[in-house]
Amino acid sequence: MNIPDIETRHRAMDDGELLALASQQDQLTTDARTSLAQELARRRINPNKLSDELREEVRTRNGRERRWNPGAIYSFVPGSKVFVARIKDWRTYKRQTGQYPIRSIGAYAFHVAIALFIFVGLVWYAVGDHWSRWGLAGAFLLLASVEGYFSDRLLGEMRLREIARYRSRRRPKG
Repeated sequence: MNIPDIETRHRAMDDGELLALASQQDQLTTDARTSLAQELARRRINPNKLSDELREEVRTRNGRERRWNPGAIYSFVPGSKVFVARIKDWRTYKRQTGQYPIRSIGAYAFHVAIALFIFVGLVWYAVGDHWSRWGLAGAFLLLASVEGYFSDRLLGEMRLREIARYRSRRRPKG
């Protein structure tokens, strides 16, 4: 980011946002620090002499900015939502049974490794044979459809077997 962009961004912030930024100056570049100091001086704000209310507002803003927002990650990597749901499912299974579903975790890890291997191999082959973008996209779409269907089915069946095995161990014999 260049200096005019930084200055424009600082001018667009309200006083609370500037103060929140001023409390985190160690994370800013030299140009950003200079621009922030100039904007604070232009508005006649001294970050060292804050009222208790402003200090609380700064703390609140800083805390809000640092929270993890899963929605933002899901929009960049849509598959991460499925991955997070799977991990929660494994944790729920552990809470209910006292042990992790080792076979499901192993099968999932194996599945991810094979999928990455196929992805890299397909890209390597496509680059070597000078495939068009559309040809590569078509091959990915076909492979992803087939892989998605079979992996969901196989991993689901494995999960059902683990649940059935757990239930049969807990059932009293008699």
